[in-house]
Amino acid sequence: MVKIASGEDAWRYFQDSVAAEAGRGDAVDYYAAEGTPAGRWYGAGVAGLGVAEGRTVTPAELSHLYGAGTHPLTGEPLARKYVVVATLEERIDARVKKLDTSLDDATREHAVSKIIAEETAHTPPSSVAGFELVFNPPKSVSVLWALSPASVQEQIKAAHEQALQETLAILERDALRTRAGAGGVAQLEVLGAVATGFDHWDSREGDPQLHTHLMIANRVQTADGQWRTIDSRHALSPHVVTLSETYDAALMDALSNRLGVEWTERSVERHPERYARFLRERDLNDSQESRALFADELGVAARNRKWEIDGIPSVLLDEFSQRSTQIARAKDELIEEYRAATGKEPSRFQIWRMRQAATRRTRAAKTVHSLEELSVWWRERAARITDPDRLVGRITVTGHRRLSSQSQWSLHGDDLANVIDVDEVAGRVLFALTESRATWTRANALAEVHRALKPVTFRSILDRDDASCRVLERVVAAAVPLTPRNPLHAPREFRQSDGVSAFAPTARELFTTRALLDAERRLVAASHQTGDLSVAADAIAAMLDAPDNEGRMLSADQRDAVARVAASGLAVDVLVGPAGAGKTTTLAKLRELWEHHFGQRSVIGLAPSAAAARVLGDALGIDAENTAMWITGSTGDRSRFAMRPGQLVIVDEAGMSGTLALDELRAQAAAAGAKLLLVGDWAQLGAVDAGGAFSLIVAERGDRAAQLDQVWRFAAEWERDASVLLRLGDVGAIDAYAAHDRIESGTSDEMLADALAAWKADVAAGLDSLLIASDNAHVRTLNLHAQEWLRDSGRLGSGSAGIPDQSR
Repeated sequence: MVKIASGEDAWRYFQDSVAAEAGRGDAVDYYAAEGTPAGRWYGAGVAGLGVAEGRTVTPAELSHLYGAGTHPLTGEPLARKYVVVATLEERIDARVKKLDTSLDDATREHAVSKIIAEETAHTPPSSVAGFELVFNPPKSVSVLWALSPASVQEQIKAAHEQALQETLAILERDALRTRAGAGGVAQLEVLGAVATGFDHWDSREGDPQLHTHLMIANRVQTADGQWRTIDSRHALSPHVVTLSETYDAALMDALSNRLGVEWTERSVERHPERYARFLRERDLNDSQESRALFADELGVAARNRKWEIDGIPSVLLDEFSQRSTQIARAKDELIEEYRAATGKEPSRFQIWRMRQAATRRTRAAKTVHSLEELSVWWRERAARITDPDRLVGRITVTGHRRLSSQSQWSLHGDDLANVIDVDEVAGRVLFALTESRATWTRANALAEVHRALKPVTFRSILDRDDASCRVLERVVAAAVPLTPRNPLHAPREFRQSDGVSAFAPTARELFTTRALLDAERRLVAASHQTGDLSVAADAIAAMLDAPDNEGRMLSADQRDAVARVAASGLAVDVLVGPAGAGKTTTLAKLRELWEHHFGQRSVIGLAPSAAAARVLGDALGIDAENTAMWITGSTGDRSRFAMRPGQLVIVDEAGMSGTLALDELRAQAAAAGAKLLLVGDWAQLGAVDAGGAFSLIVAERGDRAAQLDQVWRFAAEWERDASVLLRLGDVGAIDAYAAHDRIESGTSDEMLADALAAWKADVAAGLDSLLIASDNAHVRTLNLHAQEWLRDSGRLGSGSAGIPDQSR
């Protein structure tokens, strides 16, 4: 979901791609027309505007509704008028025109530069005109549609439209609300969505991609006839993932019931050679755990894996996924930049953010073609891999036979208990929620239910919805509610259709699981439990008084941290410190001390990824492994993944480890007679899985926890202090950077020119200098200018460092 700001004219992008003939409302043959079909009205809320659902929408109506927030037919206001912000160019021009005409050129140029910098740095708030949702089928659906004859294409398009309409109806029922009262204290139901939809055939790279852009106007009507805005924060946004899963499942049902297709997960199947190599390198057998680990290796969260139509070759999906490949390459470049800068692996959340950035970075202007032109091109590309007609024929004929031979091809909602163990499905959903979230809502749980029920085909969305709600009831009944019940009675006018108070809607309720609470309790208890694994104070002092191999001594806080961990005897211990505080140096001395007392190889390491484990192992000279790999491997008969008595098990970046994973390591350490040391920083990025245990233990330990508070990464004392303030989220740190001329501002071109000039000065002075940019376009620009300067100055090829890497 993407917010549409007032004044953006986002609707113009969709209107501009519409076939010219469609603007007249004629019955246009879109197969031959150059463009896409005209937009149509969607949603139960359009009736309140006197508009027929399914009717073609005109440019004037789009302009009224999304441009000004007014009635699409009359232009009369609907609720409050939009705050429309002028464009950046308009704001700059308006201020420049007000400058004194008597200013000399130099003064005027300085004033204009200041205006540009100020307006670029600050964008005035604007109204939200609406929300864009993209209904995008799996790639195999688009490929089958692209290569099929018209009769099959119509069935696939109808299935897509059916799934969209069914999802929209559920959106209106569960996720579309408005707020009323002081501070929006009451959440009210509405009559339906006011939306417009635009069908598109292809991606920006010209690959087949049947999809619909649905723009939902930020105007909804309540039962009293008043027009209000959508409660996006507490209603619509929390349901987006659930709605995505609803659409996917509804589309799978519709296509299975219409064409008899079957579905398969394509996480491992898309990369068979990489998966085989993955198993060999890690001495693993094929299993569900191995496939989950491989998905992690690919950066694919289990909840984001795609289902595809069975029978579509992977190589064909890859051929028609040029846009996805382009985004993946850009994302990989960002990951490599992160690794180079930090020496660590990004988390799955960071990878998700990088993918969003890569999508924006690689977005090119879209070229409009007729569906006829695209179809010819698609068949030519497919023919280089397989016979399109035979492929489509095989899938459709097999599907038809399946439909004809199976009387119970799909289920009614009431059939669920006869075919599936509902309690078992609810248990799997609870486990998935326990792994992925510390707290969750009904919407989060329903999304997991849809994922769990995807392999089952239902006869209608009503049947699927009924079955999903049955499972959801079991999940909620087994969960631990965290939201206190509202004891107050709400009058009838402030109750929703399900009888729930408008002041305490069920959508806001939070839950957790007993398994997660128990894991947290065990970890906290272990952080207070002492045993025999400790080193005597005199032995610690003797080791700390000796310099390391390079003659260096530890700082006071590092000495104290080593002594606390070595002497505590705690089953689970923590070492806390910000980036640059010397955690690695501290751990190296701790390893030396521990091995001196408990023997060689008595210290091992675990880290969130294989790359991070290698860095940890190399830095400390110990065996280190991927945490997830260790946990999976330890369930088998492999001594390599077994802890031993007296070992110190260092878990690096423990704040990024899920609570269940840490609890499993705690249990292994307790069984083996080992000590678990959690290392990290509570202020840094948390776990993608259900986490928070590291911060919880640090808070429980308080001043008794081993902590590093001296930052050594910076030579200047003020910069060390400022970095600590940044870690705490104190905006006062910005003042320190500004006071030391560390903040520059200006237009993009000015910043590039300044950076390049500073780099030239460094290189000319014989210094090693890095010139870093945030995206590929800027890197290419800097590359060209830097190479030209090096060539003109006779330095090109002389080994000068700092030229921007073209691959980044």
